[in-house]
Amino acid sequence: MNPFHAGADGLMIVMLLGLLAVLRGAALRRMIALQLFTLFGAIVLVLLAVAYDRPDFCDLGIALGLLSFGGSLAYAHFFERWL
Repeated sequence: MNPFHAGADGLMIVMLLGLLAVLRGAALRRMIALQLFTLFGAIVLVLLAVAYDRPDFCDLGIALGLLSFGGSLAYAHFFERWL
């Protein structure tokens, strides 16, 4: 186990706490937790790409980071319009 793999494991534990925040709480807290959850997911994919020497995982992490911003904007638009 190298330090990158250990860092990815540590962030996965933090992601479990973020998942609890996504499932509970007020609407604004859920949206913030969802944004943090996708950010940590992208970081975990990049760390695993370095740990296993697989550059295709790095591309997935970058794509997830870019798409999470648009997804959060759509989520916020839904809350503003319907709730």
